Amino acid sequence: MSERVLSLIETVPNPFVQVRVDSAWDTLAHDVPSINESAFGLCRQLIEDVRASHQSHGLLLSGLPGAGKTHLLARLRHTLYQEQQGVFVYVLPVTAPDRF
Repeated sequence: MSERVLSLIETVPNPFVQVRVDSAWDTLAHDVPSINESAFGLCRQLIEDVRASHQSHGLLLSGLPGAGKTHLLARLRHTLYQEQQGVFVYVLPVTAPDRF
């Protein structure tokens, strides 16, 4: 990420502090679809690829704290449930090498 973007992140207050998503199983009370829109589209495409090829794939979300990874997972879970298109499986993050 560019230094300019990182400096903006540090100076602009987070508008989602009071509505943060702590779990992919949380209900999305305040969803802003434009946030992480391209990542959401890639996740949806991966799901379609699995459906078409009948082969499994893995998905790794990585980013700075507060970037919206858990929110993205909650949006994906909610969308799959609403569209009845699949089963959402969430594996807890690996926070250290000894937790594999």
